[in-house]
Amino acid sequence: MKFIYAQKPWEFDADLDTDRSFHAFIIYRDLPASERSLAKTAEVLGKSGSLSTLKKWCASGSWVERVESYSRELDRQKRKQLQDEIVTSKKRVAQIGRLIQAKVIVYRLRCMSMQYRLNVSYIEL
Repeated sequence: MKFIYAQKPWEFDADLDTDRSFHAFIIYRDLPASERSLAKTAEVLGKSGSLSTLKKWCASGSWVERVESYSRELDRQKRKQLQDEIVTSKKRVAQIGRLIQAKVIVYRLRCMSMQYRLNVSYIEL
């Protein structure tokens, strides 16, 4: 079943969630993927007898799909951050390159100036 959300799917949705079910969803969503299960959610909530309630909430609230959307969004944000860091790094490398080139030019000009002075001194002798 495909849902179209006006807000982000992992946020509270009055059509799908109650305060209690959303609290349980947040716990489920924020569990590491390798540990994510309704049983673990019930354990964290301290309500092992409420597994049947969690199953109902999970199905009616489309928890699996919402968590997948959340994971894709987190991944998108991480990729964006990495891309921004790459751009910043490239700009910094280019700036360092320009500084090095400027220092080399100044050094070469000084060397040429010293060489010129040496040649003039030699000619005057």
